[in-house]
Amino acid sequence: MKVLQLCPRIPFPPVDGGTIGMYNLSNAMLHAGVDVKVLALNTRKHFIEDVNINSVYKTTHQLESVYIDNSIKPLKAFLNIFSNDSYNITRFYSAEFIEKLKAILLSDEFDVVQVDYLTMAQYIKDIREVSKAKVVLRAHNVEHRIWKRLASEEKNTLKRWYLSLLANRLLEYEKKVLQEVDALVALTEEEAEIFRTLGYSGPVCIAPTCFYIDNIEVSKAKSDGFSLFHLGAMDWRPNQDGMEWFLNKVWPGIRERWNDIHLYIAGSNMTQKFFAFSDARCHVEGRVPDAKEYMNRHNVMIVPLLAGSGIRVKIVEGMALGKTIISTTQGAEGLHYKHMENIIIADSAQQVIDAIDLCYSNPELMQEIGTNARQLAENYYDMKKVGRNVVSFYEKILKKQDLYI
Repeated sequence: MKVLQLCPRIPFPPVDGGTIGMYNLSNAMLHAGVDVKVLALNTRKHFIEDVNINSVYKTTHQLESVYIDNSIKPLKAFLNIFSNDSYNITRFYSAEFIEKLKAILLSDEFDVVQVDYLTMAQYIKDIREVSKAKVVLRAHNVEHRIWKRLASEEKNTLKRWYLSLLANRLLEYEKKVLQEVDALVALTEEEAEIFRTLGYSGPVCIAPTCFYIDNIEVSKAKSDGFSLFHLGAMDWRPNQDGMEWFLNKVWPGIRERWNDIHLYIAGSNMTQKFFAFSDARCHVEGRVPDAKEYMNRHNVMIVPLLAGSGIRVKIVEGMALGKTIISTTQGAEGLHYKHMENIIIADSAQQVIDAIDLCYSNPELMQEIGTNARQLAENYYDMKKVGRNVVSFYEKILKKQDLYI
């Protein structure tokens, strides 16, 4: 089987939720015997020099890319208000990418074209013009829900109106795309059901974020003291809003109650407003060279998300490392978790402080939750299992066997 994977950015290096999700699933398909080729946009914001891309990855994934300056331009964003198009989508449009895409499809025969993220679905028409491959949407989020939540929490009237406009346009675009694809790969059962309510009636496969769990070793080393940590792409609005809430509403209470708890915040594209919180006990580090080493150095992972969709990749990675995780209900959405068994759910500032108190005063319980988290990762998020599931799904689609989950 041959699969062409279309990505809105180069999935290497796999350093955040988006790149990890794309990178690991294509690796899972490769190990299941699929011939995978990756065609990606190389965006200005996440630009990767060719010399910085692992040569093995370029060869095994037959990587090709097209540069695009898709940065947000105020004038274009303003003029977009007077159109019916979604600016979230159109700024990923590239005529050069279409040319490259068609050349690849005409030079080789693919069984499946896997479109990662809603932004790449705008190229479905171009795929259909030159290929008979099945077109599958790999939906990493229910996009319009993210923007609806952001709009509902925005206090500025003008910004709230604009975010609502973006959300409504994404909703209409998602509905349209769901009628154009041959199949859907969703991260969670909950999101698959949402897509059905939007009018999708085709075959669905549930394929969560996955890791090679056997290759992720739980560290036996003990941390110095007691520390909290957060790790995530800090140019993603939900991560920004969640950490601002934590730093303004939760962290002051922690500082007042304990004098020996330290907070570590790391992630790519860290903005200056977070560095402003940095002091002797709040350590803002920006991007770290080794995410696993960083997570293993600290005790409790905090995921204070107030909006978002899909599965938080870093939670799954943290579970695989046997970490104790305190998350909002929103942050843990889509996971097969059990509160107080393999994760701690806390939605208010006081609940988060109480959860930290529980971990601080009961290291045995914290260890038990981390051990259970690792078991959960092995059961549901192992790359080998997920890869076999996706490949089996694609084979059934090609044989015109319906598969509904």
